Amino acid sequence: MTSDCNQVSSISYPDVGETYVSNDENGSSRRALNLDGHTLVSKITSFRSGCERASLALPSFPAGWCGAVCDLLEEYLRREGFGAFDSICGERCHPYLSHAWLTRDGLIVDITADQFTGEHQPAVIVTYHSPWHATWTQRPPRPIPPFMTERQFQQFYDAIVGAM
Repeated sequence: MTSDCNQVSSISYPDVGETYVSNDENGSSRRALNLDGHTLVSKITSFRSGCERASLALPSFPAGWCGAVCDLLEEYLRREGFGAFDSICGERCHPYLSHAWLTRDGLIVDITADQFTGEHQPAVIVTYHSPWHATWTQRPPRPIPPFMTERQFQQFYDAIVGAM
């Protein structure tokens, strides 16, 4: 599936008007993520576009890719200088569904919510408040096995970034 940036631009960030500031890895300096200029949102949207353009590497994307793509997006954002994000796993029981997204300091980042047919979620969600994400019961923290080998991870990562 190939898409252009206009198709992916359905972004939810109604409450991300101020500059988002966070500590770096060692906690000594602060870096503005400049959400006013949509720097973070732009990077996330570009990554989503790369996932769509790398459809041969990611068959059926976004369906079933939320966990793996969280790992890949988190690595991309870290390499781009935005620091670490946490993966959140949620589930619903009737019918059973599971989903994963990223978060940091209350900011929700989700580039696979649109995989749930009929729920009408945008392709990219970057927000501090999401009633839709609140409908998921978060799993208790536990070690999660990697979704892929290190080699596969690098191949997927290279395919996505190369398609951006």
